[in-house]
Amino acid sequence: MVINSPGFWKHKETGEILDVYELEPVGNILCVWCGDVGNPVDQTEVWSSDEWLGHIPVDIFVKTEGRDELNWIKISS
Repeated sequence: MVINSPGFWKHKETGEILDVYELEPVGNILCVWCGDVGNPVDQTEVWSSDEWLGHIPVDIFVKTEGRDELNWIKISS
């Protein structure tokens, strides 16, 4: 299943859990928090304000980190 709504998602193989949320100031884009601002993700495609650094669009996060976006199951809202 593809991550397509807010809530907690668990990866079927690794057991990793993501907290996915809508970030209203940038058009309710589904995001995950990445505390490491040095993460090599180009966020300029979505917003340019430093205020939102750390909020990574979930689709970019999954692809950049090499996670299979089809192996996530929603475990709670």
